[in-house]
Amino acid sequence: MTGLVSMVGVGVLFFLAHLSTAGNLNKPSQEKESILELPPALEKVLQERLPEWHLPARSDFIGRWEGFLKTEQIPFVSWGDFDGDGGEDLALILIGARLWKVVVFIKAGDSYRLIELKGFPGGKSFFRDNPPQDFRLQTIKKKSDQAGRCRFDALVLSSLKNPDSLIQYCWNPQYDFFSVSRQNDMTD
Repeated sequence: MTGLVSMVGVGVLFFLAHLSTAGNLNKPSQEKESILELPPALEKVLQERLPEWHLPARSDFIGRWEGFLKTEQIPFVSWGDFDGDGGEDLALILIGARLWKVVVFIKAGDSYRLIELKGFPGGKSFFRDNPPQDFRLQTIKKKSDQAGRCRFDALVLSSLKNPDSLIQYCWNPQYDFFSVSRQNDMTD
């Protein structure tokens, strides 16, 4: 876990170092270099399993994400112990050629298990019709009142257009998968 925490620190420092060179973010480029450095084992899983997808780059900080450049918050990543095993798991918004998706990397020994989240209104059209910059990922700690029925840390995809619109996911050990535990209107 210490390694992941240091990598997170490095990622945040990398993010802050690039604030002064952000340039004109209203014109997305073909740049694929992310502001976040991932642990090597996680990077390997991402490259092997999802080579056509990438982490958001500085050029993706447009629209509602543009304001995050002035903060230390990164809207496309969230850390937590989502499966309750004591390891630090990671959720990411990934961008493809025409769509985007939300994936969770569950720490499994020296590697990570990849899980693509489901349960979005409209299925794949949700990712086509809504830009990723309209959303952010957040973790709700299991002891929080907001975690509701979740036995472990909950993952939330929330709308930046309407803070009341969200989808909350909880790990379901019975099915070895994430279930939607709460959903407020995401169709706005």
